Order: sequence, then structure tokens, then C-alpha cells
Amino acid sequence: MRQVVLSFCVLAAACSGQHLDSPTAPTSATAAPSGSSSQTQAQHGTGLPFRGVFTGRGGGVFNCPPTCPPTSFTSRGTYQGTATHLGAFTAAFVDVVDIATATSTGTSDFTAANGDRLSTTTAGGQDGFTPPNISSVRVLATITGGTGRFSGATGTLTVRFIQEIDYANGTGEVVSGSLDGVINLNE
Repeated sequence: MRQVVLSFCVLAAACSGQHLDSPTAPTSATAAPSGSSSQTQAQHGTGLPFRGVFTGRGGGVFNCPPTCPPTSFTSRGTYQGTATHLGAFTAAFVDVVDIATATSTGTSDFTAANGDRLSTTTAGGQDGFTPPNISSVRVLATITGGTGRFSGATGTLTVRFIQEIDYANGTGEVVSGSLDGVINLNE
């Protein structure tokens, strides 16, 4: 009986004629014709909501040697996810973590399915730790531009993720998280 009710609900939602509010469904701003005022306003600096989810893997190295005991850890990796204005994306990141303060600075570069790129600089840090190896991280990403439709883009994103850290078994960092912020397309 539950399957019948669930199937009916899915069918009713599909036939409602309303656009879904998912990262892959077009928003009114992206679905509007290029000459419309809402698209023109967004292209000239109006902040557009930017949201997404991702998963990924990373790994890194300590700066020992030459500095022993180590003072920093360089983490590199890739994410896959979906986000508004990007659709399906891949991302590459590099962060340098200060071991004493558990803070980091770095870069993240997102590539949309069509090849357009969105570049960011990042700063943030660990805001929670659950022993033995679960880290909660919050990072502020500043959009610095990109290529294609992201050329000249600006904005800020709050990136939150949970990472399971396990270098002993060779899995490195397994990450899942979210993006939430504002992008200005400035075209």
C-alpha cells in the first residue's frame, strides 16, 4: 500500500507543471530568455543564490622534513557534485593547514559539465572533531572569476563538510559536504 501511495505522490508531483527546485533543474533566472530583465540584472552584479552538494577524496603530506616536527599539512583532492549555475561538476582543491590552529588557506577550482570553470580562494578551519578521526570543517570561499559564463564572476560561498581521515588504511580523506552562498555573474 505504501508503494502505491508513494507512486501516486511521485506521479502527482511530476504532472503538477511546477519546476523542481533541484540543482539540476533550471531556475527562472537561467531558464529566462537572454534578453529578459531578470537575466540582465543577474548578469550585471545582482547576487544569485548558489547552492550545492558534493562528495570526494583527498590526501596530503606534512612539511616534515624540512620542518620537524611538522607545522603544516598540504591537502589535495577532488570533489564531484551538483550545484546551481554549475549543474554537475568536478572540483580540484589544494589547502595548506596550519597544524597548531587547525585553520587553512587554499584554492578550489570547479569545472562544469560544459568545461566552464569557476575559481575560488579559501580560508577556514576545523570547527569540530569527533575522535578518533571525524573532522567537521567550515570554509569561506571567495569567488575570483573563471572561464566561459564565469569570467569576471564574484561572490562568496560557505563550504561545510565532514571528513573521515584515515591515512593508516590508505583511504586518506573521505569528504561529503555542501555549498551555500551568492554568485555575481558580472557579464
